[in-house]
Amino acid sequence: MFAQVFGEKHLVGTGLLFTLVFIFLISIKRNANLKTQKKYLFIFTTLFLSVEFIRLILLVNRDGTLAIYQLPLNLCSVPLYLYPALVMDRKNGSIKNWLMPAAFSTVMLSGLIALLIPTNILGVEQFWLPLENNLVEITSFIFHGLMIAAPLALIKLGYYKPKIKDIPKALLFTGVFTSVAMIVNTFTNQDFLLLNYGNGSPFQFLINISKLLYQLTMISLGAFLISLFFIVGEAIQKNSIKS
Repeated sequence: MFAQVFGEKHLVGTGLLFTLVFIFLISIKRNANLKTQKKYLFIFTTLFLSVEFIRLILLVNRDGTLAIYQLPLNLCSVPLYLYPALVMDRKNGSIKNWLMPAAFSTVMLSGLIALLIPTNILGVEQFWLPLENNLVEITSFIFHGLMIAAPLALIKLGYYKPKIKDIPKALLFTGVFTSVAMIVNTFTNQDFLLLNYGNGSPFQFLINISKLLYQLTMISLGAFLISLFFIVGEAIQKNSIKS
């Protein structure tokens, strides 16, 4: 039996991560120096790749193999593609222009959803102790915490400013990624992005009515929330300038 969502393990883990992210964000200051911004980007990229690598090693050690559903085709895998690509864009050119909107909105949305409704990452242990029984879950929570900290830190540093006009770019990348995941679902019978069986999704009940209705609901809600991040982000920036 898996640990309960909104149970003690969930609330302690998510609460601790949100606290650490908040402390980290208030500790950094806006810095217009591109070299400093790139340094933070490189650090976040290294952390994403390292934590994921450690998680995979722990999974193999625990389960003896890597199941096909561990392929990096879930929405939480997006930073593994986007952040290394951003690091390679040394001149802040077209790569940043096209990918940073998704590296902000899609990445942060995925991290928030995973920590607020961590159905698939809580594990079977009912609490975090003993730690050795929760190593996979701990690395997974840390990874999703990074997914919230990294975009917000890059915004605070001045590396990126959310703009409503960037919504199509974020939706384009997310749409392409979603299409690839759904194609793989068709050929492998997996549940990437929770768009096949909806395991862990609060809208899974819709599959009993219509699978297409369920998929459209999930995709439409995701698109709305991604767009909302830009609307709120731009409004906050305008208010901060006025004040």
